[in-house]
Amino acid sequence: MTRPVPQDPGPPDSSPGNSAAPAPSAAAPQIHASGTRAIAAKAIGVAITGDHARVVVLPAEAALSARETQVPPGTGNLPGPPSATFTGRDDTLTLLRSLFTTPARLPEPAHPPAEHTTAPDPAHLAPSHPGSPAATHPITDLRATNSPATNSPATNSPATNSPATNSPTTTLPATDVPAADLLTSVATRTVAIHGLGGIGKSTVALHYASGYRAAYPLVWWITATAPAAIEAGLASLAVRLAPLWAREATTEERVAWSLTWLQWHPGWLLVLDNVENPADLRPYLGALSGGHALATSRRATGWHTVGAALPLGPLAPAASTDLLCALAYTGRTPAPAERHAAAALADELGHLPLALEQAGSYVHQTGKDMDAYRRGLRRMLAKRTDAIDPERTVARIWEHTLRAVTARDPLAVSILNTVAWLAPDDIPRDLLSPLALAPAYDLDSPEAGRLGLPGVPDYPGRPGVPDRPGSPGHPVTPDGDLDGPDPDALDEAVGVLHAYTMVTLTQGGGLRVHRLVQAALRARLVAEADRARTTASGPVRPDGLTAAEWLLHDAVPEGEGVAPTATERQSRLLPHVTALATHTPPHHLTNTSVDLFVTAADHLYRAGLFAPALPLREVILAYRERTEGAEDPATLTSRHNLAFGLAGAGDFPRARALYETTLEQRTRILGADHPDTLMTCNALASVYEDTDDLDRAIELYEETLSKRERVLGDLDSSTIVVRNNLAGAYVAAGDQERGTRLYETVLTQCRQALGDTHPYTLSARSNLAYAYRRGGELTRAADLLESLLSDSDQVLGALHPDTLDTRAGLARVHELSGDVEQAARMLTDLLPLYERVLGDAHPSTGRARAALDRLRAAQP
Repeated sequence: MTRPVPQDPGPPDSSPGNSAAPAPSAAAPQIHASGTRAIAAKAIGVAITGDHARVVVLPAEAALSARETQVPPGTGNLPGPPSATFTGRDDTLTLLRSLFTTPARLPEPAHPPAEHTTAPDPAHLAPSHPGSPAATHPITDLRATNSPATNSPATNSPATNSPATNSPTTTLPATDVPAADLLTSVATRTVAIHGLGGIGKSTVALHYASGYRAAYPLVWWITATAPAAIEAGLASLAVRLAPLWAREATTEERVAWSLTWLQWHPGWLLVLDNVENPADLRPYLGALSGGHALATSRRATGWHTVGAALPLGPLAPAASTDLLCALAYTGRTPAPAERHAAAALADELGHLPLALEQAGSYVHQTGKDMDAYRRGLRRMLAKRTDAIDPERTVARIWEHTLRAVTARDPLAVSILNTVAWLAPDDIPRDLLSPLALAPAYDLDSPEAGRLGLPGVPDYPGRPGVPDRPGSPGHPVTPDGDLDGPDPDALDEAVGVLHAYTMVTLTQGGGLRVHRLVQAALRARLVAEADRARTTASGPVRPDGLTAAEWLLHDAVPEGEGVAPTATERQSRLLPHVTALATHTPPHHLTNTSVDLFVTAADHLYRAGLFAPALPLREVILAYRERTEGAEDPATLTSRHNLAFGLAGAGDFPRARALYETTLEQRTRILGADHPDTLMTCNALASVYEDTDDLDRAIELYEETLSKRERVLGDLDSSTIVVRNNLAGAYVAAGDQERGTRLYETVLTQCRQALGDTHPYTLSARSNLAYAYRRGGELTRAADLLESLLSDSDQVLGALHPDTLDTRAGLARVHELSGDVEQAARMLTDLLPLYERVLGDAHPSTGRARAALDRLRAAQP
């Protein structure tokens, strides 16, 4: 460290390239400084390089100028003015300023200090008051024991090999800072803003540096991607402040001069942008004191050794929409429809500021509709405008990070390519375990040579995959021997992705990926695969797609469904199957893909979740039409199932049209009495009933019931279903007595044929209770519903839509019986469940909301 010295600095030291310079006088006062990257010259000290391979010696006049050069407040080199459309980060700027300025006080000693003590551990510094931002983001005063306030030349200058007697007594400059705050006044404070590429770290740093420029005598911006870049930025400071001397100086001398100036002139701000490795900053920040250092980085880990870490996340939805509209509709207020489209696009972009900037600038320049931009998002990720540098599009922004991740751990890239095809949230870590514990893949497969897993219909642990040393998770020892599966390989690969902010870790041990990272990865992987298809002899699938497909295929087995036999873990995986279905390009679908989607859709159907299954049904139908033809029996089944899902989700117009098409095709191809044809007849009649076309519904029910009794028998479950539906249509049409009698018959037959807790029997019990309620038999209805509710909870689950409907029916019976308060309490608890399970727009949710509003209005 440099030390204050008497006014006469003495003659200059010899320096490289100046061997003729006179030797220093023995009588002249000498000040020596050492430490990693610390600098000084002659009376100011000696600069030692980080590897201690070279000694940088400044001429006396240069060292003196570093001490005496003054600059106007706000001197700096910011890369440009801050954006006028900056929004949604005011709280971040406030917190950042607080991290720099909140005093960190020394704790009171428990007993009088000993004669020889060391400086306190910075990690134990407490904020000035409880609850301050520093309590959440503790300040670490890096290398406080090496600051001029705490060290003596005798104990901290071993690298100079100079005797302590040649160093005068160190004195502190005059200060008005209280003793308890002295450490804060002399130690450099470092705050690192870290986050995903494109999240706006540099933008926040630029706004902070610009907004508080007058508070600093110097604001210096350095691109800090590597130590060489840091030194280049420091060297440029010498060129700015001492141009005549720096013109002839070497880079090492310029760096030495700049560090000396920073040591002599406290209160500066260094912005170290895009730091690749936090450890790169330690030598420089450890040699400095009395300033603020603001770093930005994609790295999320390692900052505890440097300073306080400030993670930066996506913008809030409202701020995202504001930013997008400000960029796209400059000078005018967007119409409500435009703002709605902007909100939808902002959500699709994951509220990532760079993506919002790219989209807004493109819409402004081209006049493109935002909905069209959102629909073509995969293509639009690579688009740029005059306002967007091609290297800063979201299609390119993460390439640097991916290269760094690949160099650290290729398995991490395989994991990233795999999760790109899944849902962005709640990715179970154990789902990915086979990726790390598997043998290597066939290197001759079509996908070999690129990142990710090969395009073969096998994955880790499946037969036919050869063992190959050196694969991810199977390290090779220095002797070249296979060291077996590494049980830590998965955790270490996930750790690399977390360190580079490509994934975040959830409390349950799972992973979360920003949806735009996934979209950019998929766009690149699909483009690579499609280019390879033109030259490969066989099919080429995008990297990670086959792995994601097979991992889910084994994790979501065929069975009776999620309620109640499937595990909670299998239920967690269903959103990932849906994401895989919607993200896989049609020409990359396989029979294995579709088998997985069918299994998942059946799980959702048995759970009563019709809307979440619709994307799967859509993909299945499109695949069948493309591979089997529009009128193949398998295609007709897929079309019927999609219509069934649409009806269950409340989209009756689409369901009706699809059923009518399917009925015409099945009648013509299979015959009017075929069981599949009769199934479509029953389903179409149900849609007629749901849309209040009761005459057509009853006519079609009666015709279908007659055919099923003749073809399948009176007690066949399919026949009972039609009889049940016909009873409901009678009740809805006002024929209460006929409908109730038929419901009672249905319940008796269900109990005889299927048992009392079969799902069909549960439906029959519910329907009969409905008929009793419609006929005014409230006591019988309540008794039937209460027993049904208990069985439904156990058999279907408390959140199954049929269970929720039973609760709603019981609430209605209480209302009709005069117990309005009990009905209101039940519906108050029920409405959030409907919204959670079926969605806000589902008809059942709407009916529950309307009933609750009616009850609340009736209460005093």
